[in-house]
Amino acid sequence: MLRKTKSYLLSAVIMVFTVLARGQETKPAVTGLVRSSSGEPVQGTEVSAVNATKTIATTLTDSLGRFRFEKLPEGNINFKFSNVGYVPQTVTGYSIKAGQTTSILVDLVPDQGSLDDVVVVGYGSVKKKNVTGSIVSVKASELNVTASTNVAQALAGRAAGVSVIQSSGQPGADVSVTVRANPSDASPGVLYVVDGVIINDNSGEASASTRYGSSGISRSALNFINPNDIESIEFLKDASATAIYGARAGGGVMLITTKKGKAGKPSVAYDGSYSIQKAFNFYDILGTKDYMEQRNLILYENYLYTNDLAPYGTADASTVSSFSPKYSDEEIAEQEVMPNALDAITRTGSTEQHNISVSGLSNKTKYFASFNYMDQAGVLIHSTYRRYNGRLNLEQGISEKITIGANVIVSGAKANNANVGTSANEYAGMITSAFYYPATMALIDSNGDYPINPDYQNAPNPLSFREITDYTINSRILASGFAEWKIIPHLTAKASYSWDQSFSTRYSYLPTSFLYGERSNGQASINEDKARSKLSEFTLNYDRSFNEWGHLSFVAGHSYQVSDWYGTSMYNEDFPTDNFTFNSMGLGEADRPDVDSYREPSRIWKSYFARAIYDFRNKYVLSASIRTDGASHFAENKKWGTFPGVSFGWIMSRENFIKDISPINFLKLRLGYGTTGNSDIGSSAFAYYGSTTSNSYVFGNAQTSGVSLTQLANDNLTWETQADINMGVDFQLLKNRVSGSFDYSFRTISNLLSSVSLATSFPVSSVYTNAGKTRARGWDASLTTNNFQSKKPQGFNWSTTFNASHYYSYWIKRSAEALKTLAAYVDPKGPYYGLYYYQSDGIIQEGEDVEAMPGALPGGIKIKDINGYDSDGNLTGSPDGEISSADLKLTANNGTRYINRYPI
Repeated sequence: MLRKTKSYLLSAVIMVFTVLARGQETKPAVTGLVRSSSGEPVQGTEVSAVNATKTIATTLTDSLGRFRFEKLPEGNINFKFSNVGYVPQTVTGYSIKAGQTTSILVDLVPDQGSLDDVVVVGYGSVKKKNVTGSIVSVKASELNVTASTNVAQALAGRAAGVSVIQSSGQPGADVSVTVRANPSDASPGVLYVVDGVIINDNSGEASASTRYGSSGISRSALNFINPNDIESIEFLKDASATAIYGARAGGGVMLITTKKGKAGKPSVAYDGSYSIQKAFNFYDILGTKDYMEQRNLILYENYLYTNDLAPYGTADASTVSSFSPKYSDEEIAEQEVMPNALDAITRTGSTEQHNISVSGLSNKTKYFASFNYMDQAGVLIHSTYRRYNGRLNLEQGISEKITIGANVIVSGAKANNANVGTSANEYAGMITSAFYYPATMALIDSNGDYPINPDYQNAPNPLSFREITDYTINSRILASGFAEWKIIPHLTAKASYSWDQSFSTRYSYLPTSFLYGERSNGQASINEDKARSKLSEFTLNYDRSFNEWGHLSFVAGHSYQVSDWYGTSMYNEDFPTDNFTFNSMGLGEADRPDVDSYREPSRIWKSYFARAIYDFRNKYVLSASIRTDGASHFAENKKWGTFPGVSFGWIMSRENFIKDISPINFLKLRLGYGTTGNSDIGSSAFAYYGSTTSNSYVFGNAQTSGVSLTQLANDNLTWETQADINMGVDFQLLKNRVSGSFDYSFRTISNLLSSVSLATSFPVSSVYTNAGKTRARGWDASLTTNNFQSKKPQGFNWSTTFNASHYYSYWIKRSAEALKTLAAYVDPKGPYYGLYYYQSDGIIQEGEDVEAMPGALPGGIKIKDINGYDSDGNLTGSPDGEISSADLKLTANNGTRYINRYPI
């Protein structure tokens, strides 16, 4: 009996295996692994099984790069592999037979389109192909930093929709970075984020209390960053992308990522550069003899006008004395040619840089350290900028789940300031004084003194500016640290803290060898500005792939930042000697030496934010974010604002109806909507009292300081809100040799923050209020062509990029308070950057009388009389026989429009 049972059991087992074998005969299997050229698994690769006539089956690789086909028919089958960012690949020659399992191993090669590059988007990163907002990325390899004191200078023309303008030629000068159009008076500058840290972009550049205190000196907030340390820069341009930064991102966001240590052997790198700069596009200044001839002509015209001679009048020339020129022909011929004043104060500038870095990975410690020295001599004499910069980045793996890291940037700089002035006449700086200076006069006389222009006796000798001692010492430290904990698979917590501290001290002395130093017997000042910002952030990140169903990335967090600004200043004059300059301020004997200090109210930001990005089957990407910000400088009932954003991307090139169109390698449509805020209103919405020179009073024989109201409170002042709609397309064509993007944006700014003039007499002339609504619409486009691509890693490559942008900004509505003081000739709904000028009606001819311009002289511009005012101050729409502000007309729009083209 037992034997029969065993026999039956054995027969059943054999039957089961037979059935399984027969089932396998009808169900051949194909498995495989897809890797990158570096051996890493490539998730989301589309794998298609194709026979001679059609596609049989399609699947996607999982997070480990694996794929599997079941129920494929027998016969010869080819397999196609495609993934955005990789060259499509087909493997052939596979014969599928029943009962067999076929294994395939494929290594994909990255294409030149770099669509798999990681793009930083704020509190995280995504692959370039999955970007749904309007974001432009600039890699370090695209920047020429050899002659740049800060990275912003090297960005000019590199990103569509981004305007980069340097404010002056001073070494280390400030660079204005504008993202698209931003019709707002409340700080339209971008938000700078360095390695995830929101930095203080108002770190301060100390002024001086002497006559040339401001002197056009304004240096960039990015000067403390070594441009050679930059890994990449991303610009978040539309509100769907910037909403994650909420109220701080009204002017766009500039994300700077610096270099970090990488796996491999320790690496030591050095690079140095030397470049020269030339001044150009100055006005031509007359030479000595030309100046003398033109001076005679000007005096002759004045002679005709003064004596009412033709063409200025009808007097008989015989009744007046004859004209006597200032310079005779003999004097002109014998005059010694004097040096050109502009040539005397300019030179060939130069920039020298040395950079050394060390990086690597050792015992779970990634490290990157660098040192940079830069020395720039400006094209104006007495203008230099010397900077030292050091940086250390460390990341340490404590365990499989815990990582800590730190990043420290330390920078110190000294700048000699060229005093370029702030206006004309007595406030003329070095350049304007050079224009004023007569070409017949020596810049230094035989006694070694600096002669003064007899026609502009309040304008200093241009060369005498070199006698001024004026320099600024800046130092800054940005230190940040983080701890990261992988709680469970796919879930990570991170805590970070940063400290941003900057100091700026300016020392200035005007000696008696300089015009205004002589008049005050020496002027000295020392001014110090300090700024400090502390930021702590906590985030929770969930990142998981669901095989062919897609990939989810979610982040939520809390941010808390406190910023402070404070400083001191001292001034004195009437010194017994120039020898001590500003080093012995007590020697000055001014009637009222100045000692001052200030401290701005602490500005506190508290924020909560979240964002989710879902990629479905490598075709459809949805991103949604929200941020709630609280700011201390608003009234109690207006402190909080909420800013959402959502965007969608459709990778059309993955669709069957497009992917077989061979010229199209990549095509993606984007649509986004979002809101951001703005709260930059100077100090706050509260009332303030302060002391100024106008608040001084005299009691008896003593001058006493007073205090008065300096700012009105506005309890109803609320957030300025910017809402964006953005539509865009990204493409790569002709085997990725042509690529680009096009975006159209529609931006509306509500509750516009503005300082509005008060209509009544009051100790305070204006008040911050929400003054209406503006709108900006326009487009930006970028096109890149790879003209030549070397097969060698370090071979010759040639590509060309063309960027173009155009925006139009205009008013939708102005507040009632703003309309009360708006000039009648200004269109309340006109261009935000509108320019109003008089209209020319030709040149006034000899003997012509212009009714609306009594006393106008021949040769002048004849202005059209097109409008007038009634008794209530309203425009009549008809000429009134006189030229007034009523005749001003909208002539131009000074908005943002620019085209850039550059080869790489």
